[in-house]
Amino acid sequence: MSYAFRVFGSLEDELAHYRSLSQSLSATLEDTRSALEDFQSSSKELEYELERELASTEVREKELKAKVERLGADVEDWKGKYQNAVRENSSSMTKMQREVETLRASQQQLKDRLRDMENDNDELEKSERYVSATTLQDLEQRHDRAIERATLLEDELINKAQLEEEIQRVKDELRDTLEELAIFR
Repeated sequence: MSYAFRVFGSLEDELAHYRSLSQSLSATLEDTRSALEDFQSSSKELEYELERELASTEVREKELKAKVERLGADVEDWKGKYQNAVRENSSSMTKMQREVETLRASQQQLKDRLRDMENDNDELEKSERYVSATTLQDLEQRHDRAIERATLLEDELINKAQLEEEIQRVKDELRDTLEELAIFR
């Protein structure tokens, strides 16, 4: 609207003009008030919705933070369990490896003793063949010693078999432990 200076022909024209202008401004004011009320109403509704959404988001945030803390504690707990399992498996493997080494050394000693006994037995048999004039008592003594050595050899063979079974059992346990360790990793 333009408010330029106007000259009116009569007072009624001027009055009619200002009445019309006043009515127009009143209508504009009423439209503006109505628009303001609509805006305030929709803005209150929007504010209410945003506050509800904010409250819901804050509740969800608190829930998620609590969940993150619980999961963090769970992670730390599982890390501890995993580290304990690794230490225990490492200790078990070391112990079993030492046991296997001990059994191998024992087996080797038994093999060496058995070989020595077999050599002694061979020498005994050779000497018995070369000796032609020995007394019956001498032969009986040699026979008894041979039986004793044979008995010792049989015992050694039995011990050897038992050690081989023990070695196989320890190998199986070691293999099982390695498989369990692979699962934990």
